[in-house]
Amino acid sequence: LFGSGTIAAVAVPESLPESAEVSLTCTSQALLYSADGTTAAAVEGVMDGYFDGYRSKELELSTIEGEFTNPSVISSALASTLGLELGDRLTMMIMDTEGRARPYLLTVRVIFASVYPQLDSHLIYVPLELVDGTNTWEILLAEGEDDASVLSAIRNEGIFARSYREIYSSAYRNIETSLSVMHLVLAVVAVLAAYFSSDIAESYTSRDEKDIKALLM
Repeated sequence: LFGSGTIAAVAVPESLPESAEVSLTCTSQALLYSADGTTAAAVEGVMDGYFDGYRSKELELSTIEGEFTNPSVISSALASTLGLELGDRLTMMIMDTEGRARPYLLTVRVIFASVYPQLDSHLIYVPLELVDGTNTWEILLAEGEDDASVLSAIRNEGIFARSYREIYSSAYRNIETSLSVMHLVLAVVAVLAAYFSSDIAESYTSRDEKDIKALLM
């Protein structure tokens, strides 16, 4: 949802599920300035409607309506770092493909709830025309779709494409490791709980053994 969708491709494939959402994007790096701070950020230029559809359903979006100069979308973690709220302005100094720095005045139009600060605390979305670079088509598949088969079909069309597992391999492995450790911890807790439950039951039974025999008689 945050970056490159389920699959990123250099062109729009023909063999896509009807439920797939396709968006043109462009990425770069920039420095962000506000009255309360400065930070480096990954910038993603996106089309209008990028945060509609699946993203609007899954992400907790806080939005302000109206016409704004270069409306931007940031995470709550980045907003906290720069001391920004909805409607506030910040400056973005971004590099173009010729190595020149270009300043833009942005307005915070949307803030989404930060869920993975290691990624989204340095991430900003701006209008596509502000970012100079190579465009990529993000393909966001519906939950339950077999992304591996869709990726294979795209590559069979001769289109270069990568899945989110390949693009964010380190983050993906980190999540897998975290889930494995969590499952291990839960298993240990379950075993200990079963042991202590049986131990307590045996203790109560031993303590009340005479009363239990009397009741049985």
